[in-house]
Amino acid sequence: MPKIHSAVSLILLGLLSLFLIGCSSSTRLTEVVNIPNEKWRITIVTVSKSDLGWNVHGRLNSPNIFGLPDGHVVVSIVSENGTLLEEKTANYRKITGNAGRHRKHQFGVALFSVYFDYVPEGSKVVAKHCI
Repeated sequence: MPKIHSAVSLILLGLLSLFLIGCSSSTRLTEVVNIPNEKWRITIVTVSKSDLGWNVHGRLNSPNIFGLPDGHVVVSIVSENGTLLEEKTANYRKITGNAGRHRKHQFGVALFSVYFDYVPEGSKVVAKHCI
């Protein structure tokens, strides 16, 4: 019996450490600007630190499988006082899959990603869909 309690204690301690590490990481504010009446919408924008710098990646979704419009996502870093610090263009690519649901009911999914050298704490990352 003591081996089970120590194993459970170690698992709980590991989960608690992961939770605290996640809470201590700095977060960046994000804002999404979509095109009115466009089927493809930016639904997720995430900012994360990596070996190459700061990765801003996201996802576009459509309510059904529509052709992916020609366009791109403009990703901007805006300071707390509203000054534009840096801006880059990210091309998106459509992801298709046939697993699971019947093709008629699948949703359209496209992904985009861009790297920045630095995203200051307190700044806002704005992702704007442009066609």
